Amino acid sequence: MKDTSLPQSRLPAPRLPQARRHHWSGAILASASCVIAASLPAQSYAWRQSPTTGRLYAVTQPLPWAQARALALAAGGDLATVRTADEQDWLYRTFGGSQALWIGYTDDGSEGTWRWVDNSTTTYTAWAPGQPDNQGGAENWAALSPASPLPLGANGSWLDLNSTFACPGLIEVDPQNVGRAAPYGAGCAGSNGAATLRAVNGAAPVPGSLFTLQLDSLPLAPTIALPALGLPLATPLNLAVIGMPGCDWYVDIITSTVVLVPGGSSATWTFAVPVAPALRGVRLSAQAAVGDPGFNSLGATVTNALAMTFGQGVGEVALGEDFATATFLDRDASGGDWGMGAGTFATIGGDARHGSFRPELGIDLGVVSGVHSFRFDTGNTTIPATQTATGTPLVVTDGQFYFDTMVVPAGVRLEFVGQAPPVFHVAGRLQVFGQIDVRGESLTTLPSNVIPAGQPGGAGGVFGGNGGQGGDKCLGVGAQPNYSGRDGEPVHVLAGHAYAATATATGGHGSSMFPASGLSTSLIFGGTVVAYSPSAAAGGGGGGLLIPGASGRVVSNNHPDPILMVPPRLDAMGPPAPGGAAMQLFPFVPTPSQRSSSHFLLGGAGGGGGGSHACLTISLARVWSPGGGGGGGGGAVALRAGDLVQVGAQGSVLANGGDAASITGITSSSSPAPGGGGSGGSIVVQSGRDVDLVGSLDVRGGQGGRFDRFANGSPNTVPLSAAVVIEGGFGSQGFVRCEVPQLPPIPTSLLPNMQPSPIADNVGTLVETDDLATMQSRFYDTGMSPGPTYVRYVIDADVDGVPMRFSDDPGISTTPAAAGAPLRAWFQAATLDPVTGQPTVLGSWRTAVRGPAGLGDDHLAAFRFRLVRDRVLATTVAVRRVTVVYRL
Repeated sequence: MKDTSLPQSRLPAPRLPQARRHHWSGAILASASCVIAASLPAQSYAWRQSPTTGRLYAVTQPLPWAQARALALAAGGDLATVRTADEQDWLYRTFGGSQALWIGYTDDGSEGTWRWVDNSTTTYTAWAPGQPDNQGGAENWAALSPASPLPLGANGSWLDLNSTFACPGLIEVDPQNVGRAAPYGAGCAGSNGAATLRAVNGAAPVPGSLFTLQLDSLPLAPTIALPALGLPLATPLNLAVIGMPGCDWYVDIITSTVVLVPGGSSATWTFAVPVAPALRGVRLSAQAAVGDPGFNSLGATVTNALAMTFGQGVGEVALGEDFATATFLDRDASGGDWGMGAGTFATIGGDARHGSFRPELGIDLGVVSGVHSFRFDTGNTTIPATQTATGTPLVVTDGQFYFDTMVVPAGVRLEFVGQAPPVFHVAGRLQVFGQIDVRGESLTTLPSNVIPAGQPGGAGGVFGGNGGQGGDKCLGVGAQPNYSGRDGEPVHVLAGHAYAATATATGGHGSSMFPASGLSTSLIFGGTVVAYSPSAAAGGGGGGLLIPGASGRVVSNNHPDPILMVPPRLDAMGPPAPGGAAMQLFPFVPTPSQRSSSHFLLGGAGGGGGGSHACLTISLARVWSPGGGGGGGGGAVALRAGDLVQVGAQGSVLANGGDAASITGITSSSSPAPGGGGSGGSIVVQSGRDVDLVGSLDVRGGQGGRFDRFANGSPNTVPLSAAVVIEGGFGSQGFVRCEVPQLPPIPTSLLPNMQPSPIADNVGTLVETDDLATMQSRFYDTGMSPGPTYVRYVIDADVDGVPMRFSDDPGISTTPAAAGAPLRAWFQAATLDPVTGQPTVLGSWRTAVRGPAGLGDDHLAAFRFRLVRDRVLATTVAVRRVTVVYRL
């Protein structure tokens, strides 16, 4: 028969150096011969943890000072020490009331020399006026005053009292000294699943008591288990090297024992915890090896580990937020305010469903024109499951992005493609230190006269109109409609826009082919032998938006008018191409269906294309050219945040219209007529708090192309040679709309570096309200590693003025803060860096604290919460308290 024993010598754990081991092993090994001393009766307290100090507090029943302190010591702490004004305020808010509260401050034994009984050296005091006064010569003990009227009431400031007064004692306990036994790590699979180790009934190893551990999921056949106690290993040992694949060992063994398991899936191990004050706060780990014949080459598996702190357990602890101050408000990820006992929401901001913005959510284009660029598709961008609130991937198909915070770093550029404009809803702060680029495309060169098709217009920035295509190359034998430049696309508006009809004529007009007959025989030449033609089509018209786009025209030629005999020769000039019309934006009256964020979100109009002509062709060849394309209209982007919207000094948001291409210099053959510039697009900025827009917000219209050429060298002799100037029309400026809750005395001062300079209509008061708005806390640290057992959350709020309680514990409330309720809650656990306080490990966002899929599944010590108000279900929500209860 195979030997199924697992002798201690085979346990794969290194031994500590003797000097290090001796400090702990005496107390543990002595447990076999120590007599368990009677302990003080256990007291039941309502424990609260301070979010600022991390310490646990509770109050006793009214007692004289010495008896109150005895209970504090029995609980593993002492009467409270108050170190700062913040601690003082929190203690009074949390525990103050109709009775004075004993604290651990006394001058007993040395009148006038006050000291803290825990030997703290803090010098902070909060005496009430006239205190301490040692009335009757026996007031040597300090207490927080009650809220009652004078002479005893001073709203929490300190009184000196006679120790015989019966006042509740304010207990303070360092959570590091609280007894607890918390599982961590994982056991490895055996014949009956993975064996587990736990404390019976969640008990703690209290000095002077028996402590029982239970092993579950053991092999059903008789076997042995070897529980071990020791220090936690910094790095678990992988036991695959000794024939136990998938098993890890977590304990640096100090002592171990053998437990016989006659058969069945469970067994217990009980040991006596010595009556030793030095044991309080001592931390050890426990783990068991279990014989499991035939399951692996060693014939053994191991359980999970158990982190144990020796001391009195405290039971349930409440940690949370009372909204008296904004100390724990994460403004980067939150709109609204905390203070005076209420957390209120911003009017806008969304629900942060996409987590925090990262440029890497887009496609990394590498360095483009010296800037690290990322492209976002507003119709198809996937937000990975690792950062969504739901823990599942979310695909943006409509341009609507919902982040908790958004920072575009310096040296980073964002560009966009897609049919929908990008709208960034940010719960907290939106900061641009790099560049957001929705500019219309500019054309930099014109085609040669051998290209048959007109030059395509520049692409509009995302949601912007494309520039009009230039006219196709005329063949000189007659007219065709496609020989004239095409119109640029009009301003793009969202569905339901109040003035959508006025946007239809905003595209820059294409210029007509010239001469209109399309016949080479209609070209004008000045000479009778060899000459160049001044016959020119106008440039395309500029796109319109806030104002009409400028007309494209032939500016001049150097051929004399046949009647006046001075230039220019008007019959050699094609007719002007009108610019696009202005669209109507005002008056604007907000309604539920007409919102600023959509009304002012406009894609700019494209410039018109140039028509075909044969300008500067030589009479011997008579070559026509295609037309140049118009510039693209500027795109549209909305930056909306519950808190600050900032564009830093080096940051920029660009929604310029695109330029049309130009051509200059000497030529010996025809060249294309230029197109018109696209109009600027739009930038919508809305903040639930304030803006800081010192960077550039640019919605200038694009420049029309310019043709400035002459033929046959210099001197330019007339009539044999020619010089012609043609201009495409400039595009209209686009529109910026900036809205904040309260306007400054000079509203346009909000846009110090807008281009072009702002006008009164560019700013307005924010009246828009989103259905969903979000606030988020910073992390609250329980100080427990591994994390505690989370029990429940309780949220108290005023919903449309009516008190309402939400909880994931149906014994507290049957209404959880979840979808379908006016308030939704998410919780996220974390491990915090002890120096920086920043998270090093993050759990998933969870909708519950208790039970399966609750915070406890992550075994992490800190947590934060996110609250979302749903205005469809309630107009106003003021949150009064958020409490997370955990068990030690």
